[in-house]
Amino acid sequence: MSTQNTLTGLIPIIQEALDIVSAEKIGFINSVAINAKAEGAAKDETLRIPIVPAASASASWAPAQTAPDTGNITVGYVDMSIDVAKTQPVRWNGEEEKGLRNAGTYESIMRDRFAQAFRMHRNEMEAVIGIAAKNGASRAYGTAGTTPFGSDITAAMALQKILDDNGCSELDRYLVIDTTAAFNLGSLVHLTQVNTAGSDALLRRGVLTELAGFKIMKSGQVAYHTKGTMTGQDGTAIEPVGEVNIAVDGGTSGTILPGDIITKGNEGAGAVDANKYVVASGGTATTVGSSGYFTLNTPGVLIITAVTDEYTIGSSYRANIAFQKQAIQFVERPLAFPAGGDAARDRTIVTDPISGLSFSVSMYGEYGQMHYSIGCCYTAKAIKPDNIAILLG
Repeated sequence: MSTQNTLTGLIPIIQEALDIVSAEKIGFINSVAINAKAEGAAKDETLRIPIVPAASASASWAPAQTAPDTGNITVGYVDMSIDVAKTQPVRWNGEEEKGLRNAGTYESIMRDRFAQAFRMHRNEMEAVIGIAAKNGASRAYGTAGTTPFGSDITAAMALQKILDDNGCSELDRYLVIDTTAAFNLGSLVHLTQVNTAGSDALLRRGVLTELAGFKIMKSGQVAYHTKGTMTGQDGTAIEPVGEVNIAVDGGTSGTILPGDIITKGNEGAGAVDANKYVVASGGTATTVGSSGYFTLNTPGVLIITAVTDEYTIGSSYRANIAFQKQAIQFVERPLAFPAGGDAARDRTIVTDPISGLSFSVSMYGEYGQMHYSIGCCYTAKAIKPDNIAILLG
């Protein structure tokens, strides 16, 4: 094979393909925390992310001969592993290449094939992050099946309140929304009129802005959640504020799934609770039993429950996500290969300067044809549910 067909000769084409992809909207990838320390880990290796607990109440101060024996904490953690390894193939045979070169279209078609490969990886990563965020959120706001921002920005203010009440830092807050919600937001008069918005960025260039402390991002991979089939469960215990394990009787058939939105009725004469909680784990309701339970994400219930309060699953929804950057961890790296090499004729690593994502590009010589493999490993996890909320759509 001629030297112009090596990866060195293809680098300009590959970089041009990356430029095409990085111009598209990758709202989640550009908003979550990239865990660089985990990039050297092997696939399926456990990565432990430390979580420092909240401080206890302040102690009264008084002079003494010795310092008080206080200040120790137990640092928590969450485990995650790089559980996704993917590759996108691009293959040519000699006759195909010759014909395209004669037609003068080889470079453009090769560029677009690489662009589509990077694009598929990016979309799959976006989807993985969106699902992890959905299943790891604390609470939700809005109406399932109704696109937010139809007439005002109340939803953004409500999300701000949820994160504020959960003690979330005000730094690096993001709200990733789908294109339909972005259309509604862009259509609001007080955001498009320059005299009220303070800028013509949204009106003239379609640039989403900051709103209620959130940097508004757009993604085509906002997750859609199909609800479980459980129609209701009666509680069997008084649950204190902060409880995440909710005891139920298992008396109603159906399933309860991670990401389901749970509301609590006050059949047991408990206080009315308008919060929409997010299920962290579930199961088949008919097998839960009288001593069974389902689990909510932290910070758990905000209003004390009463025995026989009924828990109901909300409708299916589109999960727009509000979060603080560090609450969602994303690990991505190129594929790993043996130190002694493999059957590849050539290999390189390319990094998208906008997203920071890196991919391995390998070239394998086959019988009368050339096979290119564009690969990466990645995973995503919501490690701080208190700092994540769902905007229902």
